[in-house]
Amino acid sequence: MRTQMAGMKGADAPLESVADKCATCAAPAPTPNNVTTANGKLVMGGLVQVWYQQVAKDKQGLFNSQADGIHDSNAPYNKSGFSIHTVELYFDMAITDKVSAFVYINPAAEIASNTRPVVQHRLANLSPEYNAANGPFTYGTTGAINALQNGTANTPSLLQDAIVNFHDFFPHHDITVGQMLNTFNEENFAANNSLDFVDRSYIGNQVSRDTGAVLHGTWWANKGGGSYCGAGDEGRFQYWLGVWNGAGNLYGGAINRQDDNNSKDFVGTLLLRPLWNDCAGKMELGYSFRTGTHGGGSGLPANPVNAMERASARSIGHDAWFKYFAPGCFSGLWFKAEAEWLRDAASAGSIIDQASAGAQGTGNGAAPFSTFGYWAAVGYKFSDSPHIGDCHKWLKNFEVDFRYESAPNVLVGDPAQSGRALNAATNVYSTKVYTAGINYYIAGQGAKIQLNYNHLDNPAGPSSHPFNRMNSDSLVLNFQVSW
Repeated sequence: MRTQMAGMKGADAPLESVADKCATCAAPAPTPNNVTTANGKLVMGGLVQVWYQQVAKDKQGLFNSQADGIHDSNAPYNKSGFSIHTVELYFDMAITDKVSAFVYINPAAEIASNTRPVVQHRLANLSPEYNAANGPFTYGTTGAINALQNGTANTPSLLQDAIVNFHDFFPHHDITVGQMLNTFNEENFAANNSLDFVDRSYIGNQVSRDTGAVLHGTWWANKGGGSYCGAGDEGRFQYWLGVWNGAGNLYGGAINRQDDNNSKDFVGTLLLRPLWNDCAGKMELGYSFRTGTHGGGSGLPANPVNAMERASARSIGHDAWFKYFAPGCFSGLWFKAEAEWLRDAASAGSIIDQASAGAQGTGNGAAPFSTFGYWAAVGYKFSDSPHIGDCHKWLKNFEVDFRYESAPNVLVGDPAQSGRALNAATNVYSTKVYTAGINYYIAGQGAKIQLNYNHLDNPAGPSSHPFNRMNSDSLVLNFQVSW
């Protein structure tokens, strides 16, 4: 099914990307594993991922400091065990030969607090009991530990995608409207069932679904585009232009919510495949840009008007990616990389102020700040290698890979502006993550097992208020079937 419905976090066919997703409408027939109606061309599929994580058992969190009077528990992130990470169901309906619809639901969208090897640090974690007995503390949140205690985690986002696609009305173009992934981050757009590693990089997990409309154009050997923003098209030059609600900010989710101001976000993406043959190999280059205005109202709680009361901020983002699959005697070897720069403002009280043992920018939130993250990976898929003979054919089920990433996941108030109520500056610190992986393909992406070891090098923090040195390593095993 994923060869056709790859657009919803699409499947990783050779050099899969933003453009290699969801070829349902253009494909002549579904693959044998799909469930298809006799009339109406309804195709259904799904994905189940079961994780086991063995994580480091540090008890103290990153911000824990006796000198600063900050209590930060690592309890939400130091629990090993099994979890149902993903359960996905897809429905792709060709209404006519020019109109199609796509719906994706994920009953397991409730993500437990320990299911990511890299988490974002903004506030200290406190247990509700400790906060009630000794606080309340403004520098911390009880949400993560309370969720773990009661098994509630986040509110499930059952509905993920709900879109309508119009195609073949104009040559080389299609239009998609509804709630979906935008094309800003290529790794984020990749299918959950086709990831090279158990999980995406930090920046690949930061882009939220949103509601809007996307124009897709494809040229130069184009064919095979589907209902998810025309994804799955083989065109060597493609572009996407999208307008989105952009609710919240770039550091918070916009899924399943209405817009919170009258401004809209704009996202543009370019894809080029300058090399695309068996002699030179296959290369893909991509670039995305986004901008919008977030917030609204007076932004001055001391002198409010009857509005949203959040200061407006101009958000900007850039993203670039690279992929290369080697040819000939080097077949099986691949390289991938992506980098992302964002600038936006965070919500009031959402970032810790270590120096004052409180929350930063409680007046109207932090001043706009920027983050920069990137990753690079290399891998070797033995099934594509010309060097595996009958004596070593058992190797054909294996793939080995390695990824290095710099994750801008720790946000703290600038100690030099401690206690400042308006437009306080934010310092951003990055965690370095080294991931070694082995993939075992039982039936391609339809059934596979993945094993990753993540070594995390946490940042040291500011010299005046250093972070707690902690071990955050994890071993993650993914059991997966998709159809």
